[in-house]
Formats: sequence, C-alpha cells, structure tokens
Amino acid sequence: MNKVIFLFDLNSFFANAEIARNPELKGKEVLIGPRNNHSIIIAATPNAKAKGIHVGMPYFKAKDISPDAVYINPDHAYYSNLSNRIFNFLKIRYTDLIEVSSIDEAYMDVTEILIREPITEKELAQGILKDIKKHFNVTASIGISYNKFLAKMASEFYKVDSYSTCYPSEVSTKLWSIDIEKMYGVGNALAPYLKSVGINKIGDLARSTNDKELTRELKNHLMSYYETLINWSNGISTNELDLTYEEAKSISKQITLNRFLNSESELSELIKELSIIVGNKLKKSNLAGKNVDLLIRFGKFDSAHKSITLKTYINDESDIYDEAMNLLEEIWNFSKPVKGARITVSSIKNFKKTLRQGNILDADRVEVDSQKELLMELNNKLGFEGVMSSKDYENNPKYEKDNAFKSNKVKFKSWD
Repeated sequence: MNKVIFLFDLNSFFANAEIARNPELKGKEVLIGPRNNHSIIIAATPNAKAKGIHVGMPYFKAKDISPDAVYINPDHAYYSNLSNRIFNFLKIRYTDLIEVSSIDEAYMDVTEILIREPITEKELAQGILKDIKKHFNVTASIGISYNKFLAKMASEFYKVDSYSTCYPSEVSTKLWSIDIEKMYGVGNALAPYLKSVGINKIGDLARSTNDKELTRELKNHLMSYYETLINWSNGISTNELDLTYEEAKSISKQITLNRFLNSESELSELIKELSIIVGNKLKKSNLAGKNVDLLIRFGKFDSAHKSITLKTYINDESDIYDEAMNLLEEIWNFSKPVKGARITVSSIKNFKKTLRQGNILDADRVEVDSQKELLMELNNKLGFEGVMSSKDYENNPKYEKDNAFKSNKVKFKSWD
C-alpha cells in the first residue's frame, strides 16, 4: 500500500494552551502577546480571528477591534512543555515515526498502523483528535495524504478539530483552485511576483510548464526553487520523514501478539521481553532514562497506559522490568484480555553524563552503575550480551532455570 502521512496541527496553540489550563477562558476571545503598543499578537482564538484579528497585528490595533478580549503575556516555557508532552504522547500511543516541524506541527507516518489494525485513515485521524482533546483539552487538525506537501495543504482545509484529505487523485479538484499565496512555500513574499506573471492559483503554476516563455521567466527568477514549486503544485513531494533532526528523546519497543493473553504469568513474560529489548537499545546508545511508560493494548482504540518518573536514571532491563510491572498492577485487573504492549523509557541523557552528575548522597548507586557501565562496554565490544553480573544472570529471563512456561511461550510479532 502507499505510505500514509498525517500532518498533525495544533489549532491556535498558544491561545488554546492558555484555555486548557484556565477553562474559565473558554468561549472568550483570547489574544497572546506582550501588552504594550509596540508589540504584536502572536496567537488568537478563532472567534477573535473572525473579527479580523490576525497573527502579527499590532497590539493597539487588536485592542481597537476587540477591547473586551482577554490579553495574556506569552508563557513560552509552558507552551514548549505542553507541546513536548503532546508529541511524546503521540509517539507512545501511536507511532515513533514522527517528524516535529514546529512547536505545534508534526508529520506522522501511520502506514504501519493501518497495515496492522483493521481501521481506515479517517478512523485513525478521528481517534487521534479525540485522544488529544480528552487528555490535553486542546484541539488539532489533521491533513491526510500520501506525501508531506499534500498532507500539509490538506491540514489547512478545515482548521478546527477536524481532518481532511488531499490525495494525488484530488489535486485537480482540491489543490488547484487555492489562491497562490496560500500555497505552502509561497506566502506573502513570493505571491506578488507570481501574480505579476499571471499565476493567481496553484493550478496556474502547475499548468505553467505548457508555456515555454513563462517557464523560462520562472526558472530565471526562482532558480533552483522552481523545480520544487512545480512538483508541489502537481502534488509531487517526498514521503520520507526527517527523524534525525534531534537526539532521541525516548527509546521504546512495542509488540503485538498472535493471540490474546489472559494470565499474569503470560503478560509478565511479555513485559520481560520488552524490558530486555529496550534495555539493550539504551545500552548500545550509551543512554539512560528516568521516565518509564507502560502501554497495554486490549483492542482497536482500547488501551491503558501509565508512567512513572524516577529519581535516578536507569538503562538496565531488570530495573525497567520492575518499574513496568509496578505500573501494570495499576492499570490491569485481569478483566480484559491483552493483545499487545509497549514500554517506553524517556527523559533520556547520555549514560556517562548521568554518572558524572550523580549526587554524593547517591554514592552507592553510582558505584553500581559504574559496574553496569563496564559490563555494557564489554558487551558492546563482544557484539552480544555475554558478560553479566551474577545477580543479572539469576534474574535474566534468557537464563531462567525454570523452563516450564517457556515450553508454551507466546509467538511475538514485532511492531517496529
């Protein structure tokens, strides 16, 4: 099947973030920006925008248009924290394949989800929007397509708590009639020039290749950007996400099963498998984290998850397993059969840095972690986990003496 790309866009994010933490603002016109006549508006609620207020408008003009609006100084630390929480939630609950393009936007490759689950693209988008509103009390829009440009354009069709599609087959009907200044990558800077040469709609740009003289003019003016804009206007764009723009913020592993689990012993075995994989990933990358999140899947859009923030950084599978099992006790009561699970370790730092930054009161912990660091480096050189402490040998599921359960071990299918 074709890759399916979502553009996830948080609606009027700064303004809605303020309403999320102060529900009394709901229904009011909320404007974000420093409150002085030399400042500009950096965010506004839809009802304020309906009056003609827009991002970038001088404060004094907005005040004239809507004197009764609620004006709030921006709290960028809060917005950044909320943004990180939302995107981390999407990674934990849905997919690791996320490219965060700004504080309020991210591309999501949801192809694997659609292959794995018996749902449509629209059902998945509805589920995501519902989840975000339920857990964070903010709204978003989702653009759906097979590449990044069309997903981005689709997200602009309906802006509040909704989704829209723009597939390649819909380019001529949905994309070409849009004003050229509203095309992603054009904006107010380039639009006046394009209009001056007769390109008023995106369709005009797409069809300009039929005019040799116009093509020559555009190439001379746009230079290397010409090919990009022509491709975009015809719905041609990459579907590859940039996942390397920053260091990893979390390490996770998700497993789905070939049957439902009903017993604690079976689920414990699954948690052990996940803990080993996540622990090995952390060690190979010289990372350790202090936040552990457990997600249990019961079925379509039916799951439960809980996380814990620790006082110390961990990357050992036995520590991860212990924390995950504690979380399991809080979210599972044997009433529902389990179809899959996921463990995520986040709030990650370089393993050696966490040792150097250890508190003197944690001296015993640092000594133990130094031993683990030595074992980790030895195993990295060996290429497999062949060296371990006696305690880890006794507790490691791979070396359990009791093989009674392993004779009936569940077959696993990776979600990665």
